[in-house]
Amino acid sequence: MKQSKYPILQAAVRLAAGLPLIVALPAIAEDQTDSSADSVSSSRMEEIVVTATRRSANVQDIPYNLSAVSGDQMERLGISEISSLVKRMPGVAYTDPGARGGSMNNTIFIRGINANAQSGAVLSPFGSVAPVSTYIGDTPIFTNLKLTDIERVEILRGPQGTLYGSGSLGGTVRFLFRQPDFTSTSLAVDASSSSTQGADSLSWETNLIANVPVSDSVALRASAGYVEHAGFIRATSLHVMDGNGAPLMQTPGDLINSPAVFTQRRGANDSQTTYARITAAFEPNDI
Repeated sequence: MKQSKYPILQAAVRLAAGLPLIVALPAIAEDQTDSSADSVSSSRMEEIVVTATRRSANVQDIPYNLSAVSGDQMERLGISEISSLVKRMPGVAYTDPGARGGSMNNTIFIRGINANAQSGAVLSPFGSVAPVSTYIGDTPIFTNLKLTDIERVEILRGPQGTLYGSGSLGGTVRFLFRQPDFTSTSLAVDASSSSTQGADSLSWETNLIANVPVSDSVALRASAGYVEHAGFIRATSLHVMDGNGAPLMQTPGDLINSPAVFTQRRGANDSQTTYARITAAFEPNDI
């Protein structure tokens, strides 16, 4: 049979005329079959076990929309903050208020669900329940924490009120940190530096992670760090304060007619953050 130059058009004509459609598949040699099986096996994703349903299960067996990111993946991608994490999560947004915006304001949104009047705005962070619940382990709490020494992050989309309460209309985000290891002692220290356009100095941070098995049944794990972000805003009208914290006047004592004394400061929006976390684990001996 002569082969048509337009196989798709030929197939459509045969289907419209009620004729059988014959599809020819290329033959696969035995050596090609073995190599294909090897490539499929090598390209399989690593198994990620999650506890989103309060039971350990493979992430592919969870019957609803769930994203899980392991701590190893986050380390390879250089993710250590919530704002950097949600950029890689589809359907998730986060309004980062910065170090000066408060660390307890939960501004994570999933699928655009927002409890405030304006999208992305934080009008009354303590006046309404956030649409996305956040958990650190099994504790319902939010803080703009550093994502270091973390086991994985689980993002559950859609209402999760059955397992995670009334404040999970848009979904739930769980941060699970690594637990103490009873078998080995380890210490990890890292430091990094970066520059910001317009800043008068470098930004830098350092982190420390330690694991110590005290005995066969007790182990400790701790992480701590310091982060300093250089400011890039130049404040040109800062009041000079006296020893009592009151604005200093050019003519002392004349609070009505005398102008105040002003100064300037580069990098006025700089910030310093110190964090620490310690976990203790106890494993009873067999009787």
